[in-house]
Amino acid sequence: MPNTKEAPQPTQHQTEIIRRMLGPERQPYELAAEIASLRDEIAALRKELRPALSLIATGRDVLDEFKRLAARHN
Repeated sequence: MPNTKEAPQPTQHQTEIIRRMLGPERQPYELAAEIASLRDEIAALRKELRPALSLIATGRDVLDEFKRLAARHN
């Protein structure tokens, strides 16, 4: 049975493939700026996707409100 505590070391070729997949190394401040930018973008998307908190009106209430708004614009 193989010893799972000792992982084989990657070959030079495997290391090169992994390096290419990960892209160029970045400085910590570059990563921090990218993470902050992504957080801002996520917050903006969440805000856009948030459902409206308004009450859903139906029937007579809708007709009355429509008449009120129409009268104000005429």
